[in-house]
Amino acid sequence: TAAVMNQPELRSMWEGEVTEMRERIKAMRQKLRDGLERKIPGRSFEYITKQNGMFSYTGLNAAQVASIIEDYGIYMVSNGRISVAGLNSNNIDYVANAMADVLQR
Repeated sequence: TAAVMNQPELRSMWEGEVTEMRERIKAMRQKLRDGLERKIPGRSFEYITKQNGMFSYTGLNAAQVASIIEDYGIYMVSNGRISVAGLNSNNIDYVANAMADVLQR
């Protein structure tokens, strides 16, 4: 790490990559929130975009997590924490739709 941090060109590249990752995760949080709010009008999912980092609490309880795993093959820990870093433009709608379904049961 010292080699990267002490060389301006390498440090600049590293900072750019970190920024890109942070912005991608932030965008996935927003898309998840938007998808849920479209599917469940009148309910706020602002807590998803207020969180930071690679993981997020979804608000799903243990029974809902069991349903989303069984019915949709979406895996998360039983307390409803999901890897936001694992979301992408190919699966975000599927995940939002599945979460909306189990939240509305």
